[in-house]
Order: sequence, then C-alpha cells, then structure tokens
Amino acid sequence: MGTRDMRPTRIAATLQILESFVNEYFDQNPISQLAIISTKDGLAEKLTDLSGNPVDHVNALRDKSNKDLAGEPSLQNALELAMHTLRRAPTHGSREIVCIFGSLTTCDPGDIKQTQAALKHAEVRVSMVQLAAEVHVFKRICQETNGLFAVADDEIHLKDMLFECIPPPPVVSAKATSDMIQMGFPIRASNAQVPTPCVCHHELSFSGYICPRCRSKVCSLPTDCDVCGLPLVSAPHLARSYHHLFPEENYKEIDVEANSGMEAAGLVCFGCEGEVKGAAARYKCPRCRKEFCLECDIFIHETLHNCPGCV
Repeated sequence: MGTRDMRPTRIAATLQILESFVNEYFDQNPISQLAIISTKDGLAEKLTDLSGNPVDHVNALRDKSNKDLAGEPSLQNALELAMHTLRRAPTHGSREIVCIFGSLTTCDPGDIKQTQAALKHAEVRVSMVQLAAEVHVFKRICQETNGLFAVADDEIHLKDMLFECIPPPPVVSAKATSDMIQMGFPIRASNAQVPTPCVCHHELSFSGYICPRCRSKVCSLPTDCDVCGLPLVSAPHLARSYHHLFPEENYKEIDVEANSGMEAAGLVCFGCEGEVKGAAARYKCPRCRKEFCLECDIFIHETLHNCPGCV
C-alpha cells in the first residue's frame, strides 16, 4: 500500500476515496449500516462497528494509527471477521463485503475455499477492487458470491469501481423476509443558554436531536440511539432509500418526426423550463404526461429518482 503508482501513495489515495465513498453511501442509503475492517501482519482488525453514523467511520479513516498497514494481509481473516459482523444484519436487508486489496498475496491460517463456501451459504455478496493485478482466488470469490471484481488503473478508476458498489443489489434471496422495522423520527432541539451532553460522543453541545423513545440527545442523523438502540432517521432519509425499492420507470421518447404543428415546433421542458428546439430528444412521463429534455431525464433517473411532474 506504500507504492507510489497512485499519488501520493496507494494508502493515502485509498483513504481519501473511502471518505467520499462513506459520505456518498449514506447519502444514497441513509438507513443502511457500515463497518470498516483492515488487515495487516496476518491479522484482521475492526476499525468501526456496524453503524449508520458516517462521522464515526470518517474519523476512523482519518486516524493516523490506522494508516500504517505494514506486513502481509490475510484475506481469509478479514472475510471471516466481516461475515461474523454481518450476522446481526436483519433478514430483509442484503449482506455485502467490499474489499480494497493492494497485495498480490494473502497469509491465511486455513483453507480460503471453506470461507468462500461459507460466504456463499450465508448469501454474503463479496466485491473487490484490486490495486495491483488480477489474482485468480480473489476473482473466484467474487464470482461465486455474485459480486463485482475489478483492477483499478488509477485513482479515478478506483473511485468509479468503488462507487458502483453503492446502489444496493436486487434482493433475490429465498431467506429474505418483509419485516416491520422500528424507527424513530427525532425532533431537533436547541438551547442557547445551557449546553447538554450527547450520548454519542459524551460532549456538551447547545443543539441536537432528541430520541422519541428515551429522550436522549444525539448529534446527527441517521444513527442508532446509544441508550435504547432505536434507529433514528429523518423523513428525507427514508425517502432517499425508497427509490431503491421502487425505481422511477423509464420515460417514453417522443418521436418528433411523427408529430407536426406545435408539438414538433418546440417544447418547454417541465424540469428546467428551457426550450427544446428542433429534433432534439424529448421524453414524456407515462403517469403525469409531462415532457422533459434529455438532460433532465438523465438527472431525474440518476440523481433525483422522483418525477417533478408527479410530485
């Protein structure tokens, strides 16, 4: 990880991209949870526990003591620790492991094929971005668990491959169930006169979010209440997770040549209110019948995930 084929080094470039990954992951999956594991000297160490607080994960990545990844890694130990951590994940969710590996070798205490079989049986999806070269055993694990495997050419390619793992895969597991999930929607409270301690960092602050069950104060959302364990989210967080389950359907392209008169002459896009001239591509929502330009169609389906006309 100290090789300088990425600037300034592999480890520095990876940690910087991982910070962006954590923030983008929770932006698109605000009710999901994440844990970070590192491997060095033949051992695997958990840097953060499974939680939905991005601040804790970013602080762990910025900790200087976690940047010294000396010694040979152990992929088997890291996968076993990750699989043990994911056992508490609910049955309605997906279990995924995303690996960034800079070594061409792995120092494992046992047969890694047994770990591969255990991952497949537990329906844990393993994806990997390799920084050096393609290794058969690494790629095989990803293929057997229906994950993604890629070899990063540079920092930009590493970020692109890593960000492909952010959208959740479709749930095709026979073990998946539709359970009701308890969530709390806390109210933001502030007191400019007297600071009160939060339960997440045990520090005094003048504002925060009050847990509706135990009345404890937390600093940010989404997170789990450290006192009663209730997942705390806001309504926008829940809405941003909704589009993964019910994606916005594709719009129908309007055939300009087949139309004449006012419709073929021009169009004011409902999204950006810009005029679409001539034979430029235009698209219509099948529900609200509003028409959009190509740029707004891409923005709606890739970023907004909601039709402005329907909303």
